Amino acid sequence: MLVGAPAWAADSLAGEAAYKRACARCHRDPSVILTRLGPDFAASDSAARAARLEAFIATHHSPGATAAADIAAWLAER
Repeated sequence: MLVGAPAWAADSLAGEAAYKRACARCHRDPSVILTRLGPDFAASDSAARAARLEAFIATHHSPGATAAADIAAWLAER
């Protein structure tokens, strides 16, 4: 058993759909979001990108914890 592991694994496929429902109305092009996060964001690994995105989403019109994690996973893969 892993201590501190999340209770669920983020689902990037579900994240794409959640992004379209919860974010795309205002943030049509996800690449703009990623560009604004800076070059250090792009250089980090996908787990670090997902954590940073999830923290941002939690404070920015969060669609809920599971959807936020899924959206972050999807964006982190881009």
